[in-house]
Amino acid sequence: MDLRTHCDGPLLTVRLSDDVLPDVAADTEVDGAIIAALADAGATRLLLDFADVNMFNSLGIAALIQVHKHCRDKGVAMAIAGLSDDVAKVFRVTALHRLLAVHDTVAEARAALERGAAP
Repeated sequence: MDLRTHCDGPLLTVRLSDDVLPDVAADTEVDGAIIAALADAGATRLLLDFADVNMFNSLGIAALIQVHKHCRDKGVAMAIAGLSDDVAKVFRVTALHRLLAVHDTVAEARAALERGAAP
């Protein structure tokens, strides 16, 4: 799996896409890959960019919750940005938008993380 990451000081940005998110046909370990990238970068803030994600299912939700739990346990602030309308609907239906700091744009998420506003 090839995650697109960018580390800028304490902030690690991971740009997700449909081809790295888990689905029924491909048993990927996206949560482990994100957690490993976070550890390798030594980052204290994580921004997940969903701009290239058009589909999001229960396996993706499970992976996202694992990343959230890891971040919470390690004191890493986490934010999400760039949800398509379809993915935003999944977040609303599953109440993920209440658990996670979701922002419209990467710039807004980055600013929130810099202010310390994201859980």
